[in-house]
Amino acid sequence: MVMPRVAARFGLVSHRWPFTGRDEELQAFSRVLSDGDYQAFVIHGAAGVGKSRLAEECLSLARVRGHRCGRAVTNAAAGVPLGALAHLLPEAFDASDPAPAFRSARDALERGAGREGKRHVLLVDDLNLLDETSATLIGQLLAAQSVFLVATVRSGDRLDQSASGLQSGDAALRVDLLDLSREKTEQLLTAVLQAPVEPRSVSLLFDGSQGNMLFLRELILGALQSGTLLHDGEMWQLTGPLAGTHLLGDLLRKRKENVSRAAHEVLELLALCQPVGVGEVPEAAVDELAAAGLVDMTLQERRQQLTLTHPMYGEIVQSGISGWRRRNLLLEQAQRTRAHGARRREDVLRIASWELTATGQAEPQFLLRGAKLARYAHDFPQVRELASAACWVDEGCWPRLLLGEALYELGELEEAEKVLQQAADRARGEEEHILVAMQRIRNMLWGLERPEEALEITTEAAEKVTSAEGRAVLAAERGNILCTSGKVREALDVLEGLEGAADHPNLRGPSQFAHAYALIANGRVEEGLQSAQTGYAQRLRLSESAALPHPSQYITAITFGLQEAGRLEEAFALGQQSWEDASADRILVGQTWNATALSRVALMQGRPATARRWAAQGAALARQYSFNGPLFLALARLAEAVALLGDVEAAQRALDEAKGLRPWSSFAAEEERAEAWLAAAQGDIPLALSILAQGATVARESSLTSEACVLMDQVRLGDAPAVADRLAEIAGIGDGKLTDARAQYATACVNDNPEQLQDCTRRFSSYGTNLLAAEAATATALAWQRRGFPREAAAARSRAADLAAQCEGARTPGLVDAFTVTPLTRREKEIALLVAEGLPSAKVAERLMISKRTVDNHLQSIYRKLGVTGRRALKDTLQTPESPRIHATSKSPQPGIR
Repeated sequence: MVMPRVAARFGLVSHRWPFTGRDEELQAFSRVLSDGDYQAFVIHGAAGVGKSRLAEECLSLARVRGHRCGRAVTNAAAGVPLGALAHLLPEAFDASDPAPAFRSARDALERGAGREGKRHVLLVDDLNLLDETSATLIGQLLAAQSVFLVATVRSGDRLDQSASGLQSGDAALRVDLLDLSREKTEQLLTAVLQAPVEPRSVSLLFDGSQGNMLFLRELILGALQSGTLLHDGEMWQLTGPLAGTHLLGDLLRKRKENVSRAAHEVLELLALCQPVGVGEVPEAAVDELAAAGLVDMTLQERRQQLTLTHPMYGEIVQSGISGWRRRNLLLEQAQRTRAHGARRREDVLRIASWELTATGQAEPQFLLRGAKLARYAHDFPQVRELASAACWVDEGCWPRLLLGEALYELGELEEAEKVLQQAADRARGEEEHILVAMQRIRNMLWGLERPEEALEITTEAAEKVTSAEGRAVLAAERGNILCTSGKVREALDVLEGLEGAADHPNLRGPSQFAHAYALIANGRVEEGLQSAQTGYAQRLRLSESAALPHPSQYITAITFGLQEAGRLEEAFALGQQSWEDASADRILVGQTWNATALSRVALMQGRPATARRWAAQGAALARQYSFNGPLFLALARLAEAVALLGDVEAAQRALDEAKGLRPWSSFAAEEERAEAWLAAAQGDIPLALSILAQGATVARESSLTSEACVLMDQVRLGDAPAVADRLAEIAGIGDGKLTDARAQYATACVNDNPEQLQDCTRRFSSYGTNLLAAEAATATALAWQRRGFPREAAAARSRAADLAAQCEGARTPGLVDAFTVTPLTRREKEIALLVAEGLPSAKVAERLMISKRTVDNHLQSIYRKLGVTGRRALKDTLQTPESPRIHATSKSPQPGIR
């Protein structure tokens, strides 16, 4: 079903697109237009690359500069002498006498050129369509500097001598317009759709269009028409295959309709079987297709291979191939590859796929080997296809294990469990029993969220595994389940008993992963970080086998440790690289977990806009592929991020969705934290503190680091005396630098000691937690002011402003007092925030359980301290990120994930 915002965007997409991605070329035009030595600016490029749009922008810029502008009419007047320029020339223009004709044309164009010293800027779109007489006249006008030419030329088009002369010589600047890069494609998509696009969807659209703006436009229109491009309230996401429009199909068909029969047969072979060796097809056909821009040649392992230049060509060509010819082409290519010895590793995979597509069956050994190779390449859709076929001809465990893992990776979780149960029934030997159990646990724990059943799987498997090494693997899995379920201390007891107890290859990495999380969650940060790094290194040394998570998923344990160690910048950079690795290998689970982990890092850095982007991306992928564990975390972090940005509606929407999911216990109290910051954004500090107190109780049962985060939020909302001792106790148990800094800050707030608060500011800043540093600097300013040191208070306020400017517009109660002359009391702050949210005095009084008269009296004091005259001014002061009171030194940088 197409969501409401799709229809609203459809009209925007189908009309004129915003101009973006061509700034360098437009700047080049601006320079040459001002340079009297230049006479022409000629834009070359392939069809659909945006030549005409750039030329129009050049014309608009020239018009703004005071030049008179016009355009030749090439399409309608091609071949008619002077037909392209007739509308620009005098009515009595006579071309039979060249000299007077030239003077007449020159005078007419110079009179209409605009201000003195300006030239008439003439646009000729498709220079190859310009008639010879018009080209000759334009050449004369250029030589006389009466006209400045802006022209477009499609790559591959031949120009006659007169038209070619217009772009030759030093007086003409030629610009070769290339397709958009991925980064510029993303910028264009965001501008067109007026909202961010989920990065994986950006990659799909970029790959499908190859950066060609015309193709991109048609792909977006096709996706909107088919309902596969949807907006989830935060960003756009493709939920199905790309589907172009009829126009896109016609454009691509025109590119291939003029090739010979022999070349067309090569196109058909490539559409079904690419890449194809150059030596396997007629050389003349290759030359013809290369000249037409339909194929590319690449070198792979000293072998020249042919591929289609555009991925959509394959679909267009395949649509015209009959079923019988398709079958013959695939079988002939399979036989040809066999005849050459099928020496390359991927040949087995390709033969199995071709034969399966052609006949619905293939040799059993080819199917299973092909499925394993596809799994090695992380091509899970192909693993599903080949393994599913192998299950019909092979009664063994491995086809079902591979199929079950593929279904898990593709989000078909219930079906995956059914297939994996079949694999368990057919498992023979310890290795198969262990691998099947590990994959079932992954699916049951991370996918279906049934930790109790995951524990039962370890018990069942233990009955069939007798070796100490094998039992250690299952014990490690049990510890992983307990850790994920929030039973961190119990998990640690299990996992620490395994240290050095086994040398099974499947124990290395997975057990370290769970052990690292448990250590960090219990406050043993440095030890946990080392364990996570060791586990990741061990995972890289393991061969790619079913049931082992992609290496990118192990990075989340390292980023967790780096955060608690106060190495936020390093954590973010590593997490982003891991996300890119998962994206390159098309690991959807890895992308989901890494995006969700990055949202936590960004929140801790005090970058809510960046956190919002990553959390929204994690939620979009998790939602599409039914990964409810990361979906819960992503939604909770999304709610916190948007609450910090003051977007109450978006925060409530995310929280409502999260409440329908099972809480993810390995990060306790995430929902409570988000709910508390939403209450704070609405001005209800007492409610926020009450929610956090409940969250601290939840977190205490599972994770010291989670509890420390909740307690720190209570400090930030003004309740340091209630939690300072417990924070100090937690800091004394572990070695996490960030937890120690939190405890130090809580104590400094209780003591109201400006020197201690100033030290906390420096410490938070050095860790990269700029929002905490800004709040600490605010508290420092207030403490100095209360002690009667205005100069020190002013310096601290300036520091707070600098730090707040790096926080992407974050709004917290801890920043409210930073820019006032006289600090607000806690009660005044509560009233100010509620009034800023639009509540009348009676409602504020009811919320805080005080009288309306008390509220009004406090309001007068608030107005006086803030230097405002009423409720509207109060709201502007407290809620406008760009307000000079809040950002006194510089504007917040533009948010982004890079």
